[in-house]
Amino acid sequence: MLARIVQPETPAETAPQTVAKPQELHDDSSTVAGTQAAVKPVAAPSSEGTGDAVDTPYYKIKPKYPRAALAAGVEGFILLKIDINEQGEVENVRVVGGEQRNMFQDEARRAVEKWKYKPFVDANGKVVKKLDHQVRVDFKLQDAA
Repeated sequence: MLARIVQPETPAETAPQTVAKPQELHDDSSTVAGTQAAVKPVAAPSSEGTGDAVDTPYYKIKPKYPRAALAAGVEGFILLKIDINEQGEVENVRVVGGEQRNMFQDEARRAVEKWKYKPFVDANGKVVKKLDHQVRVDFKLQDAA
């Protein structure tokens, strides 16, 4: 008796997926030009939505450097906790810490409220809301050189 070996069919090759690079835009609703380096979100544990979405926004507005801080030559940062809804939009922005909060918190909140994220998915592939995601917004003076 001869045994016949049957190989399973292999799926057709798919084109490599391209990952959208985060896009940073300048916010024109403030009167002072932005002078700080790129904003770096800080990953933090969340109460929901620990799926495979990237913790960095794909659409990011860079906050403006407040006029008073620019004139005083002050640098600082703001820590925020945000909720990200099922559509990837930022909701419920809360300031939880930082340096020079009085100078920077309004600009940081205004910019972060406009960020967009890829929706978060749970282990079952269901789109979920991500709560208490922590981000850090840095305000650094750039060298004139």
